[in-house]
Amino acid sequence: MPAASYHVSTLPNGLRVATAEMPACESISVGLWAGAGGRH
Repeated sequence: MPAASYHVSTLPNGLRVATAEMPACESISVGLWAGAGGRH
């Protein structure tokens, strides 16, 4: 199976969207991650 090709794009509102094309698969998957918390 060939490796997936990943691409990250940023929408005008600042939302980052990561996509991966996997031609060998016949399904889709969705995941949500939220950056939260303090630096220190």
